[in-house]
Amino acid sequence: WTMLLSLPHLARLPARLTSASVILATSLIHLLVLVWTARVGSRMKLSPACIWIALLLLASNRWMIHWTAGGSEMILLALLSLAASERLLSARRGRPEGVLLGLILGSIGLVRADGFVLMAGFLPLTLVLIRSGRVRPSALILGLGLPLAHAVLRRLYYDAWMPNTYALKVLDMPMKEAMGVEYTSSFFSLWAVVCVLHLLWAGLTRSLRIRWLALVPWIGVGYATLIGGDELPEYRLFVPYLPLFVLGAAGAAQRIFIERRPSSLRSGASVIPGAYGWFVIALMAGTFQSICLPNALEELGTRRSSSEENNVRIGLLLRANTDPEARIAHFWAGAAAYFSERPAQDMLGKNDRGIASRQGHQGQWLPGHTKYDASYSLGLEPDVIVTARPGDRLDPLKRDSDLMRWSYPALFAIYEDPVFQKDYAPGLVPLGISEDYHAIFVRSGTSAARPPREWTE
Repeated sequence: WTMLLSLPHLARLPARLTSASVILATSLIHLLVLVWTARVGSRMKLSPACIWIALLLLASNRWMIHWTAGGSEMILLALLSLAASERLLSARRGRPEGVLLGLILGSIGLVRADGFVLMAGFLPLTLVLIRSGRVRPSALILGLGLPLAHAVLRRLYYDAWMPNTYALKVLDMPMKEAMGVEYTSSFFSLWAVVCVLHLLWAGLTRSLRIRWLALVPWIGVGYATLIGGDELPEYRLFVPYLPLFVLGAAGAAQRIFIERRPSSLRSGASVIPGAYGWFVIALMAGTFQSICLPNALEELGTRRSSSEENNVRIGLLLRANTDPEARIAHFWAGAAAYFSERPAQDMLGKNDRGIASRQGHQGQWLPGHTKYDASYSLGLEPDVIVTARPGDRLDPLKRDSDLMRWSYPALFAIYEDPVFQKDYAPGLVPLGISEDYHAIFVRSGTSAARPPREWTE
């Protein structure tokens, strides 16, 4: 995914257009997800009506729409999972699958580091089909070889077998399993009808391939539970599995409402109101809270776009008022770090093994926000610190009454450090965005940034 994100830079697009190009790409991938959903549904011998119902649910699903607009690699994983399913369903003795299937499986393990979990869900079925002559061994070699080669390169480059974010979000995380149960149970409460029908599909189908593909989403659910879920909204970890969940529910409905009904009800106009009518009503009622109704994402999108606009402003502010070698410490290490074009230090450890390898703090339920050490981070002497609280909230009385202090203690621990009080607190940048959004502090005596009162936006 990082390699794909580098393409706008290789094309020398201006920085203001790089994000737009990624959103355009993920939008096109979302459309391809719908196309491949129809292809897999056809391979599963679903009726056209059931396939259209599945497409309707996926096209209107707010989780997929949110992460398409958010430029997430999860949309690409959803497409690759469908492509792998379609290849495995179409494999025949006279036309065995080989290199293409292997590239698809291997790419799943490359797009995202924990994509190997999704890839592993397809491997047992691949082995069975290799033994029956329907898949060539080259598919397995490529499928395993690409992620393994990536792991070796990671070991050589970073001196670590697993990504830094694995250590940050999974290792030494208190209450991890409880966090995961809360995350998945919340998903089930919204998609109970789909999940139940999907399980019924696994029991009703006679096809070994389809039955195994029905297990793949549940492997992802189990993994999300074990690692403690996700701190981001709209069920990002489940997006790659949504098409298989929906197709399974449609398959079960077809068996229950059509294939097991009297033949007199399988033809003519009676099929739509009798067979599919109750199914559509049940699915729409059971997935209502995940359907993107008109304006359903407006509040969330407005809030997020306002935050990102402010982060871009801060990034441009940093670029205009610091030297290229200035080291900037961030709590929200996204657009502000990107647009600053300065070396970035994440106070929450996403690019800092020194923090990521520590024990997570007790009592917090936000993966990626439980490991922090203000003394350690300040010891690296960043020239500028961009906090995650407004400058007008630095008064101790206001801080203590702020609910954010309980939810995100990492954002407040830095203020109480004596090094921060001595070297950074006097250097608050007196601009509106620093006082109203995220406070910016300049280290006393640094030559890599302008004095705070000389900053201009």
